[in-house]
Amino acid sequence: MEEGGHNTAQSEGWWSRLWKKPRKWFLLGIPIGGYLLFLAGVIFWTGFNMTLDYSNTEDFCISCHEMRDNVYEEYKETIHYSNRTGVRAVCSDCHVPKEWFQKLGRKMQGDDTRTAALGDGDYRHAREIR
Repeated sequence: MEEGGHNTAQSEGWWSRLWKKPRKWFLLGIPIGGYLLFLAGVIFWTGFNMTLDYSNTEDFCISCHEMRDNVYEEYKETIHYSNRTGVRAVCSDCHVPKEWFQKLGRKMQGDDTRTAALGDGDYRHAREIR
């Protein structure tokens, strides 16, 4: 207790109490665990976003033999592939929303489509299922 009956823990700010060395040695694991959880979250989030970005590339789209052998061959003959300005439109420019949550939702819908189409190799069948 300090003068005036105030407890020193109450008079300190919560921020300074947070960074103070704990009195008991086993409490040291709480801040370290917090740092490790934060680091794990950052690593997960970075990896998730990198994977989401990679799945928007043309290389990823044509990695499936159905897309490479059928749709990509048609695409190469369109103005989207080759035009006078030299700017190419890739699959994700038209088929994937730009906003993050809508993009994530579309990726989940695409998984349903690919899973259904892989059964018999017919994308029209997959569209009918949705």
